[in-house]
Amino acid sequence: MHLPVSFKLCNKKIQFVLGCKKVRKRKEKRKKNRGKRKIGVNERFNRSLKEEFMEINPYFEPYLYENNLDQANKELTEYLIFYNFKRPHQTLKYQTPIEYCYDKIKFKQVLPMYPTYTSA
Repeated sequence: MHLPVSFKLCNKKIQFVLGCKKVRKRKEKRKKNRGKRKIGVNERFNRSLKEEFMEINPYFEPYLYENNLDQANKELTEYLIFYNFKRPHQTLKYQTPIEYCYDKIKFKQVLPMYPTYTSA
């Protein structure tokens, strides 16, 4: 039995549309998972900041209550320099983030870090 040409084209079009829907669903699923990973990384950084800096440093919170933001920013910047340049990270195979960037991304230069804040 021979099918009319229009039916063959229609069938191919339907298969194409269904295939596109499958691809779109896979892409959406990947995007959704990628977003979850980013959230996990951010949450882990926030936990490290809380556990390793805010709970250990007895001077940080009083700076916030005393409106001494310059000193609080200085302390936080020092911790971030430590976190990125000196502290090894388990997920990076015990390398510091800067070592990882040099090895994997081939960074040539790193910009300096300075404390900053916005005024209310």
